Amino acid sequence: MDDIRAIILDRMQALAPALDEAMSAAITQTETRAAGFAHERFPHTRPMNVRQDVRLAREAMPNLAGWKVEGDPRKMGQLILEDSQTGISIRFLKSPYSQPDGIPHAGSNHARRLKWTNPRFEAPLPGMGLSSRLTSLEALAGTPFLLIWAYLDPAKRDAGYDLRIIHTLAPGRFGGATPCDLDLRIPRGGILREEDLRFVASENDEDLFVFDLPAEEEDQA
Repeated sequence: MDDIRAIILDRMQALAPALDEAMSAAITQTETRAAGFAHERFPHTRPMNVRQDVRLAREAMPNLAGWKVEGDPRKMGQLILEDSQTGISIRFLKSPYSQPDGIPHAGSNHARRLKWTNPRFEAPLPGMGLSSRLTSLEALAGTPFLLIWAYLDPAKRDAGYDLRIIHTLAPGRFGGATPCDLDLRIPRGGILREEDLRFVASENDEDLFVFDLPAEEEDQA
């Protein structure tokens, strides 16, 4: 687990400062560009613009410390960042207001549900009784993460934002928690510390079994 912790922190730290800078600039630029569009009435306008600006900022720094820009922007602005050193990928999404934990569920798309379904990291806290499924760099390679952001206050969008990296275990469901076992909050400035990396236990087993879910766009407002 110490190896996994070190790898995740090292690779995310290589990306986080530039990502935080891109997010800050994107939110500011978006407010100017979206002036006149009430966020309550057009909730997708700003998230889509933020995603596009973050993509352009990252494309201006190709292969930053091994991180590459992937995803098809013609598909609802899809943005995926991939680490060439480990194979880790992170999908950039807006945190949905409808989800109690702020983590997007996978929706009904089969490929996306597979991406959300991952083996559990072993939690470092004693007494959880979780068996290790990923214990080395080889096992970590190709692991997908979510990079989700949210306004600290949607009514005061210049008051700041929250940026988190999530490792999901299952597709989740609309209006319910999406099972995950890692929640890494990126502080302003993008300087990560070991205490920022939090392994969590998902106790709500009913979320692991999802049946009918509504269709969902790539982004959520």
